[in-house]
Amino acid sequence: LVLITGVLLSTYDNAESSQSDSDENSHTLTAEEEAAEKAAAYLAVRTAFTVMTANICFAFRALCQKKYRSNIELPQINDLNLLWRMQQMGAAALILPSLFAHGGIILDAILLPPTSQQLHYMGLALINGTAFAVYNGASTYVLSHVSVLHHSGLNCLRRMFVT
Repeated sequence: LVLITGVLLSTYDNAESSQSDSDENSHTLTAEEEAAEKAAAYLAVRTAFTVMTANICFAFRALCQKKYRSNIELPQINDLNLLWRMQQMGAAALILPSLFAHGGIILDAILLPPTSQQLHYMGLALINGTAFAVYNGASTYVLSHVSVLHHSGLNCLRRMFVT
């Protein structure tokens, strides 16, 4: 509940700060400006939903990892192998929706030679993916050694300083 409230307040605050800039020039809104405001509101709601979903999934991952580690009847695997298996499950769950939503773009990207701008973005995606994997590996390692409550607290501190 606290997480949802925090995300909604931060999203609302961002929408309000961008809206207050346009309120200084108080005049009647045109149809284009109204459409832009509706699009911005939709984007704020979608962003809040995405952030909440990601944070809830992250919390569920932490709880499931702790539950798995506490069950002595299950064969225990190391942190890296556990992370690898969790990432495989996530990728498997993402493949069909991605193909359904972006199949044409993916097919074009496979069949056409990449441009220099696409190569630039592919390099950035590689760096981003590597950083994300290292972050998740560190998170999995830390979660094996501290309680879920401490892990969540550390994550809140990380979000305060990173974002």
